[in-house]
Amino acid sequence: NEADSVYVQIVLRIKPLEPKIIASPQSFGGSVIRGSQKVFSFQVQNIGAAMSGTLSVLMPSTSFLSLASPESFNVQVGDSTTVSVVVTVPETANLGKISGSLVVSNELVGVGVSYSIDIVSNITSVLKVFVENEFTYFKKGAPLVEDAMVTIESTDRRTKRRQVTASENATVLIFH
Repeated sequence: NEADSVYVQIVLRIKPLEPKIIASPQSFGGSVIRGSQKVFSFQVQNIGAAMSGTLSVLMPSTSFLSLASPESFNVQVGDSTTVSVVVTVPETANLGKISGSLVVSNELVGVGVSYSIDIVSNITSVLKVFVENEFTYFKKGAPLVEDAMVTIESTDRRTKRRQVTASENATVLIFH
């Protein structure tokens, strides 16, 4: 009996399970002394619903960076793997900052990880500062400025050295 039948059309859209990868931390960096090397690491985690497939680490074309971990790997759902990057700074490298990014990816997923490396020196020095102004310069005996605060700051603003002159005859010596 046709009166007792109901026809229902159902449209199903089935989305396949997919991987989703994240990096933690999303960037790495720090200071590396010329003529030395340092290892930086980050985790690649699969927070998706399917295995990642073979992921590859795509490194920038710089002689300073190399991989200490495998170039290719798989990450199961809910798992993570560690990627380690070795920064090797030649003794003759210029002081300053190098920055860029590397990518962990395949044809389905990818994540970028940025880096910022400060190339520094461990050479120490002494800075001698004479604090004077127009008044003291032209004054009889040319005394130095008393109670002056001298601040030396690194270009990245992470390191500061402060010292105050104790008397009008004092100079400031800053050892670094």
